[in-house]
Amino acid sequence: MTYYPRGDARGPADGYPGSIYGAGHAWEHQISEISIPVPVISDSKNVNDLNTATTLQGFQDVMNVSNLEIPRTAIAYLPAQGSQSSDKLHIAWGYHMQESPANETHAWGELDLANFQRQGDWHLANLPMYNQNMSTNDYMTDIPRDWATAHTQGRVLATGRYRDGGWGGEGPSLFAIAPWNDGNPPANKTALQNTPLLLYTSTYPNPDIHHTMTNYSHADEWSGMVWATAGDKAAVIFVGTKGTGDTWYGNEQGPCLECDNRGWWATGFEAQFIFYDPNDLAKVAAGTMQPYEPQPYATLNVDQYLYHITSTQQKHHLGAACFDRTGRYLYVFEVFADGDEKERPIVHVWEISSTSNLAPDIKANGANGTISVSSGTPISVTVSLNPGSYDGENADWWVVESDPSGALKYYNLSTRSMGSGLSPTYQGPLFNLGATQLLNFSDLTVGTHTFYFGVDLNMNGSLDMDSTYYDSVGISVTGP
Repeated sequence: MTYYPRGDARGPADGYPGSIYGAGHAWEHQISEISIPVPVISDSKNVNDLNTATTLQGFQDVMNVSNLEIPRTAIAYLPAQGSQSSDKLHIAWGYHMQESPANETHAWGELDLANFQRQGDWHLANLPMYNQNMSTNDYMTDIPRDWATAHTQGRVLATGRYRDGGWGGEGPSLFAIAPWNDGNPPANKTALQNTPLLLYTSTYPNPDIHHTMTNYSHADEWSGMVWATAGDKAAVIFVGTKGTGDTWYGNEQGPCLECDNRGWWATGFEAQFIFYDPNDLAKVAAGTMQPYEPQPYATLNVDQYLYHITSTQQKHHLGAACFDRTGRYLYVFEVFADGDEKERPIVHVWEISSTSNLAPDIKANGANGTISVSSGTPISVTVSLNPGSYDGENADWWVVESDPSGALKYYNLSTRSMGSGLSPTYQGPLFNLGATQLLNFSDLTVGTHTFYFGVDLNMNGSLDMDSTYYDSVGISVTGP
């Protein structure tokens, strides 16, 4: 799905301008345009309480993917770029078992779906076949122009894909492209120049080499992404369905090769947003960080807002996402949400505020994201907290380290050092905490250490992620 700011120009002045282009049907992926009615919160989660979008343009088969096995598609609106004379709807497509040959994956067309005038087809340059086919073509969004000018040679279109099982990478991928720089339009089969921003190792050629997203599962589904901004703050947000607990290939009952409903499964699934720091992606673009090194600095479980979660092993909690950069509205599809035979989606809406509320912060050597240091380098870890409207609320305070082996340690306030296991550092009311150094050391082992600082509003001595606000910082230690 993609947000079109000039859509529904004759619609009511209700505070939700624009329209949404989205794909429908599981294997045809035809595109239509819908209005954006005023969002409604139904305390009883009754779909009949919700306003219904109006179809502005009916479904059109601009993708032509119905002959593909389990197709994947993406769309993104961009105003006219370079020498283009009209705004464009950019499209991408692929399919599940997309091994060989190397395929074209991208094109563009007009906003009038009945007169789309598709122009393409192209692929991203300088990628192995498995990445070209399975890492580039399931979600797209615009990149803020100032950021793109500074870091990606003005490439303002972000594109990527996550493919379960890790064939496209053991975590979501992301590339910056600007097809109009390769021609208007580029010739058929053009290899588009691009800037890699996020790319974990693929299990397709290297099943024994793993540079993964933190808490990665082969059963993960990252189905949408946006580059959100609010004031001077920004985050790259992936939305999808996270596999939790054990992971296996088979069906919901357990591992199997000859069985119905076969695929990657996990003990449980939950709807998640994962947040990446654009500063880390800037380091990748500059070549000072590997594409597999950035890690999410925060996660958010949003199952509590969804309408149609029927079991802990239900897949496909969330679908695509798009962002209204002016209104700061995040739109996310919940697929099959109405629960009846029509299996219609619900569009959930979040407003992203530019003001801080409850905001824990943790830094290593004064930096956010992930830092890289050589063994023996002195490291200072500091934390701070803005309690916002939660000032005075009781909470469990957590300071936790995940070492390169995955073992957890907690910060013991009495000894002012890390101890084995998982326990609150402090229990008590939230207050404004200025930058405070907790650790100062130079003996971290080689590998990636992740330190977390968070507060859990359910003060019970246990870590309840649904009520926890946290920040993290990574420290990648290399040999001397």
